[in-house]
Amino acid sequence: MVYNATLLILSRGAKMKTRFFRITILLIALCLFLSAGSFVYADVTENTPEIGAGTEAVDGLGPGSGKEAGSDDDNKSEEAFVLGGIGAFPESDEPYPEGDARFEGKTWKQITEEFFVKRSINPDTVGIGYYNTVTGEEHYHKGDIYRNLASLYKVPLNMYYAEKVHNGEMTMDDVIGYISYGELQKYSIVYSNNEQSEILLEHTGTHEQYRSAIAAYLFPEDVEPDNTFITGNMVTPEQLVTCLRRLYNEPEKFPDVLDCMKQAEPENFFAFSERRYPIAHKYGSSMNDGYGLCTLNDMGIIYTDDPFILVMMTEWTTGSVQTLSEYCSLMCDYTMYKKAQRENESENHSALDSEESTPPPDGNTCVSPAPDTEQNTPATDKAPVSTESGTKSQEKSKAPGKLLKTILIALFAACILSAIALLIFGKSKSHRLIAGSLILACCVTVLILLSLRRDKAETSPAPSSTSVETEMITPSQE
Repeated sequence: MVYNATLLILSRGAKMKTRFFRITILLIALCLFLSAGSFVYADVTENTPEIGAGTEAVDGLGPGSGKEAGSDDDNKSEEAFVLGGIGAFPESDEPYPEGDARFEGKTWKQITEEFFVKRSINPDTVGIGYYNTVTGEEHYHKGDIYRNLASLYKVPLNMYYAEKVHNGEMTMDDVIGYISYGELQKYSIVYSNNEQSEILLEHTGTHEQYRSAIAAYLFPEDVEPDNTFITGNMVTPEQLVTCLRRLYNEPEKFPDVLDCMKQAEPENFFAFSERRYPIAHKYGSSMNDGYGLCTLNDMGIIYTDDPFILVMMTEWTTGSVQTLSEYCSLMCDYTMYKKAQRENESENHSALDSEESTPPPDGNTCVSPAPDTEQNTPATDKAPVSTESGTKSQEKSKAPGKLLKTILIALFAACILSAIALLIFGKSKSHRLIAGSLILACCVTVLILLSLRRDKAETSPAPSSTSVETEMITPSQE
């Protein structure tokens, strides 16, 4: 409305021939613009809360939420995408340490056996290894039984060549067969290409030489590989866990191996239905392992808050991709459950320690006698209590004052500018009378503004008031 009125005044003022009226009309239009700007500014500042004052937490962030923007809790999902590469998904809410019937009061063995019953799995046809990289918790089911390796051999085989790159014995660009090792590594791990992997096997030497080469990553340093391992093509879940532990603890010694595992089958095997956490894994399957049975395996590092290593080797008669993925999800929940339980116990211990560290009063503690005179009565000063409703009512009471002040300032500007124009360019007596009236209006406006300023100073609270009721007690003199 102000904008349209200003345009109308400008259009009519442009048609006037007298310079005095043109300037006067332009000044009035300028005042209208200033008034409109003042109203807008007052509205914006009135409805914009101060940072950190009177604002409520939104979506778990901000004051009062217990979290700060950019905190560790805020940044976990972004870190998950970086760690996981392709196929990484932000993690879900952590399970609470109480109330989960799947884990409460049960051992890892009991949880795994219940999974077998639920899926109608024969326990003898499955080998499992679990290792928590943070706590060192380690469990196995049939962990020392040799099973068909399938394509899982490609991880220790590439660790053998990647360590040579790290030691400077070769580079990623060195050609093996007819292709660079960098390309061979990618095809071998990411795509599980058998033809490219066979090139690496042949370059390693005989079967015994190849098995001896990868034994360094599957056995502890103080354990010699047995003849079953050297002459066969089988491994145990324990050996694969040892391999992944070394890869996780020393990734710099095996360039690009983990990166390739993060890209391998991002939506299959362990990751078939488990999309909450990044997974670096290598899968393997065999349609005919020489024993009349088919196998389906996966081994990997799952990046929950406590990253853990999981190895699962199954026979096709009881195994499936869904079985692998469901058990992986179960172990993700188990790991997060144990983490939450551990943190809860730590908080309880901290609370008990703080209570025990508070010494009880002894016989040497001085206790002041009860005051019996008015002079010995402690002086108690109570600061006013500031509640949320009181704060809101104060803010509402300030709003009309701000609006009135804005109107008066705009009126003052219009009057003083118009009066100056009339005094400079006016030629008749009526012009001077109008100018005098405008100056008088300016004086009245100034008096009103001063009155508002004085009222505000008188009603403003003392700076010593706080939002919490406190007591200041002056101890009595002995």
